[in-house]
Amino acid sequence: DEFCFTVEQFDLSEKFGFVIIWPTKSRFEILITDGMQNIVFGLLILFSIIIVVSAFIKIKVLKPIENLIDYAPLKIKESTSIAYEISDDEIGDLSRSFIKMGDELYQSSKEMEKLAFYDVLTGLANRNKFLTCLEENINEAKEYQQQLGLLFLDLDGFKEVNDTLGHDGGDSVLKQVAVRLQHSLDQFGLSEPGEEYSISNISRLGGDEFTLIVTNFKNDDVLKKIGQYILNSLEAPFLVESDRFYLSCSIGLVLFPVHGMNTDVLLKNADTAMYQAKL
Repeated sequence: DEFCFTVEQFDLSEKFGFVIIWPTKSRFEILITDGMQNIVFGLLILFSIIIVVSAFIKIKVLKPIENLIDYAPLKIKESTSIAYEISDDEIGDLSRSFIKMGDELYQSSKEMEKLAFYDVLTGLANRNKFLTCLEENINEAKEYQQQLGLLFLDLDGFKEVNDTLGHDGGDSVLKQVAVRLQHSLDQFGLSEPGEEYSISNISRLGGDEFTLIVTNFKNDDVLKKIGQYILNSLEAPFLVESDRFYLSCSIGLVLFPVHGMNTDVLLKNADTAMYQAKL
């Protein structure tokens, strides 16, 4: 009763024939229609589940990862605080751990940069930073057809300070010299409003040797005035605990392109000029 069939008999002869039996057309269509509906309904449910799961993964997994990917290069370039909504689940814990690691890596990179390019004792640029800066300034001066001034300083009498007070006392004097250099140049710039110049770099090359790179000046006399201002700033005694020490310095002054067209030649001639100033 559940299924209906159609029977057709075909006689080929008096003794031979065949019979064909198949479901009625209406019942067959009903079966096919019901089956298709079930398949379509199942697919709709499956697609709905896929959409919901995809949205959940995007919100809970992919979005936090995208935020972390965006966060990482910014932390490498500069210290940046970025407000992201962080969940309280395992992904949130991972995000917080990643951000903490990024902060630590950034601080480590800054410390490594400081060690690589700055003098630990005085805080001034070191030899590596000086050479990089000098080369950049020379290339810029070549491009714009400008002059560049290099002052090479060497402290006179510093050996006696080291011999008397030891390295700790000598280090104290070197730090005071660095402070006076920076302060005196700031004061010189304020006291000479008509002179245009820029101090591109103040460095401690090592020991008791310091350098200054001067750019953007029109008159060579400004370099001599800067040198004299530095000499004046070092005339006051240096205090180390209860002891007073008097120091002076010898300064070699060279110009790009007059005294050299590259870093090596310019620095060599500046060193020679400094030793000539000691005579």
